[in-house]
Amino acid sequence: MTKWWFTSDLHLDHPWIAGWRGFCSVPTMDKHLIDGWNSRVNPGDVVVQLGDLYWSSNTDRLFKILKKLHGNIIHVKGNHDYWVRKLKPNFRRIYQKTIDQKHFVCCHYPMWSWNRKDYGAIHLHGHSHGKTLPRVNMLDVGVDSAKTLLGDYVPFSMEEVLYLTTTTKPEERY
Repeated sequence: MTKWWFTSDLHLDHPWIAGWRGFCSVPTMDKHLIDGWNSRVNPGDVVVQLGDLYWSSNTDRLFKILKKLHGNIIHVKGNHDYWVRKLKPNFRRIYQKTIDQKHFVCCHYPMWSWNRKDYGAIHLHGHSHGKTLPRVNMLDVGVDSAKTLLGDYVPFSMEEVLYLTTTTKPEERY
């Protein structure tokens, strides 16, 4: 059975972010993020990656990293995804999908209104690096949010997304 995963804002190959996250080097951060991704995601799974995957202009390194990441990746463009011109047919600005009768609206940026919001659609986003708290039907799925909510820089499973977006009391989310 195919599992669905959601993540954002890995900022691989980004020296400033590596230091901000407390890693001693870019290779150390990148290895930790790749290992964390692959510890959860299987090769046949689907990963919706909501932008800011990679920082550098070194696309040869990017393609080597992409080959290491498990899963079939759906790319949604973030504000730092300058490299996407190399993958143009493979990225979107907004991704909408109904999975198991639940509608998802995925965008790099948080939105306060989205398609089917009043009908229970879930909005997943990145960009805020864990500074946007989970709300009913809305979740920052970036790795910095995952560090706070899940304990490590890993993708969110579908089950985790559903739990965090349907619990109405913040104290029940953790």
